[in-house]
Amino acid sequence: RSGLEKLVRAHKVAAEAIHASEDELARDEAIARLEAEMLEAASALEFERAAKLRDRIRELKEMPVLAVPGGRAGQ
Repeated sequence: RSGLEKLVRAHKVAAEAIHASEDELARDEAIARLEAEMLEAASALEFERAAKLRDRIRELKEMPVLAVPGGRAGQ
């Protein structure tokens, strides 16, 4: 449990450090993970999978982040 608490605290500190909402940071982290997965798929010659990941990345990048300063989205 303490590991999870440390992770949540680190996530909040990182968001504050770059002046981003937690939702923005979560989206950026998801995009980074998907980009790494897409590159792995392309390297493994799994081009259809890489293309699907590319499309998902594009969707995430185009999605607006609705967040209030200092809070979570939708609050």
